[in-house]
Amino acid sequence: ASTSYVVRIANVQACFVFDTVLVDVTPAPVLTINGNPSGSNLSICAGASVSLTADGSSSYTWSPATGLNTTSGSTVTASPSASTTYTVTSINANGCVSTASVTVTVNPRPTLSFPAVNNLCLNSSAVTLNASPAGGTYSGPGISGNSFDPNSAGVGTHTLTYSFTNASGCSNSITRIVTVNDVPNGSAGNDVTLCSGQSTVLSASGGNSYQWRILGTSTVLSTSASLVVNPTASTSYVVRIANVQACFVFDTVLVDVTPAPVLTINGNPSGSN
Repeated sequence: ASTSYVVRIANVQACFVFDTVLVDVTPAPVLTINGNPSGSNLSICAGASVSLTADGSSSYTWSPATGLNTTSGSTVTASPSASTTYTVTSINANGCVSTASVTVTVNPRPTLSFPAVNNLCLNSSAVTLNASPAGGTYSGPGISGNSFDPNSAGVGTHTLTYSFTNASGCSNSITRIVTVNDVPNGSAGNDVTLCSGQSTVLSASGGNSYQWRILGTSTVLSTSASLVVNPTASTSYVVRIANVQACFVFDTVLVDVTPAPVLTINGNPSGSN
């Protein structure tokens, strides 16, 4: 505190006087950073920044310079790549020095993994997405919860995004591109009616590859666009029609076999006498 000191000054004849001197103690400025006392902590996520504002004096110098946009002024922006303790120093008009410090802790952002999504067809079933760590949020066309529905998204190239926030409140996101290909506009042709013993050619269209089967069986009858058939009874044929993207549809054609009429002469079957 401010103190007055007195001195007794004597000469060789032992005559003396007193004199007084005042030592005036000026308190150093009390500095705060962002309204907090020295030694406080702030947290940011990797790649983020934070404003540091000193108060309590009129001029300020900051150190270290690493991650700061400037080292002077009451407010600086800190963008450290690692946790750093910053110190602000101020000297008042009486030459009194004061400092305050703050530690900016840099928390890592989560590391994400998002497996690739293979190209899909418009009529493919919805696929389950498996990004990690689990517990984040998916967004994008055709997204419902953690599944992607190509029919809902539509034909085209789509960007799917997975976002996740860790326990430190730091977020990250990762994207994947998925292509939804159209299905062929294929047809097995119109239904056919035959007389018993006749044959016909079935002709499919709209694809680049074909597989013919009898409906309900697994044997491939032909891999051509056309198929010659002569069934003895009404039969449904199914054709798998695929395009160059390997997307496919099925179509069915019915060959309806009508038995020929049975004729008689004089009530007798053919060939009688």
